[in-house]
Amino acid sequence: MTRTVIWILIFSLSVIGQTLKAEDGAGIPSEKSAKRLFEEARDFGKRSESNPASDALPPRASKVERIVTQKEFAANSAALLAARKDLTLTDRHYLGMLYWIAGDLSNAETSLLRSLAAAELDAEQKQLSRSILVIINAKQKDFDVAEQLLSAFSAAKPLRASDAFRLESEISVAYQAVGNITMAIPHAEKALKSATAIFAEQRISETAVDQLLEAGLHLFELNQAAGNKNKAVAALEELRNSAQIVEAPVAYYLATDELVKYLIDIGEKNTALKIFEDARIGGISGFQNQGTRDDLKQRLDRREIHYSLLGEMPNPLVDVVKSINGETITLDQLKGKVVLLDFWATWCGPCIEAFPTLRTWHEQFNGDLEIVGITRFYGFAGAKYVNAVQEFEYLKSFVSEQKIDYRILVSDGIANQLRFGAMNLPTAVLLDRSGRVRYIEIGTSGSRLIELRKKLVELIGEK
Repeated sequence: MTRTVIWILIFSLSVIGQTLKAEDGAGIPSEKSAKRLFEEARDFGKRSESNPASDALPPRASKVERIVTQKEFAANSAALLAARKDLTLTDRHYLGMLYWIAGDLSNAETSLLRSLAAAELDAEQKQLSRSILVIINAKQKDFDVAEQLLSAFSAAKPLRASDAFRLESEISVAYQAVGNITMAIPHAEKALKSATAIFAEQRISETAVDQLLEAGLHLFELNQAAGNKNKAVAALEELRNSAQIVEAPVAYYLATDELVKYLIDIGEKNTALKIFEDARIGGISGFQNQGTRDDLKQRLDRREIHYSLLGEMPNPLVDVVKSINGETITLDQLKGKVVLLDFWATWCGPCIEAFPTLRTWHEQFNGDLEIVGITRFYGFAGAKYVNAVQEFEYLKSFVSEQKIDYRILVSDGIANQLRFGAMNLPTAVLLDRSGRVRYIEIGTSGSRLIELRKKLVELIGEK
């Protein structure tokens, strides 16, 4: 079994599959070997892709439907195999693999543990079983068993860096999920070491860069939570250096951005701004490609005003001429609460996508959080050019349709957007209870909303 097949099997159950017909489960011949049943489930999507005209999913089938289809196929095969009498330990290995694909972690664990004693299994198969068992026990927060299995897995030689990276990362994330940062950090350090080894061998590989970025940011996050300033900074500096070597501007930017924000947040703004300026000069010049330098400079330039605002008291809002869902209000009047300023527009799709989440937070953190949506007159409503009176009526109707119950301020001009570096929409700004800017980010996505909520909860918890 190749390395690629092993890790695709372990970490990606989203293989595109064919439609599972009613006869598929009952029609699998009972004389098929356990290995054959497993291989058919493993290669389920490949068969569909090779013969798209026969049993492929309908064109509009969702990714979720495709995942469920493969899992159902594997579950049917597992049920047929489990019903047989006198299964060998090797058969139980393949049964465990079927349960794994089907998402049945409990039965997968039972079968794979029993099969480890099979003399017929080769070293690759046993390592595959151990790796899956490490993941299962980490997910189930059974850390003693996961650690024992990881030790056994790591003792096998040669140990591939890609395998070590994924398993160390898995256990580290599981420890982090239960708040055990002390135990998470050593595994994160090993994951970064493995990612660095992969990176050294495959510098031009996008996957290797992604793994290095993932490992470095995770280790930084853990050390940040633990208050290990020097180690947190070191993790980000290593990322910056490595990203520069392989001309990876996004990785360099993300590591620099995290480093600057972190240092500002712990009260070392002068150091943070010096690192920022050095990045805009020395950091950019270290990249050989002109297009890469231009892209990186644009990303960094856009953040300059944000860094200058972080940790500071912002200038007051200006040119606010209208308010929806309440009276006009100043930022000073909101001190004592955490304030989320949401810069948005009716024509901004990502802004609209964030509204349901903002409404939920407004209700959930009532009394501690004040959300203020900030938009301005653009001179049109939908596809029609309108005057300010007509546009305000349109805004009121729009806010009502979106069921927004928090305050919306309407400005006559772009001064507020310029003051907060919010020319790209949406832009979210968080002020702590004292009124200081503690967070500014552009755009929205699932991960960005998670990040925003995390910072929001942190600020609400501060005295």
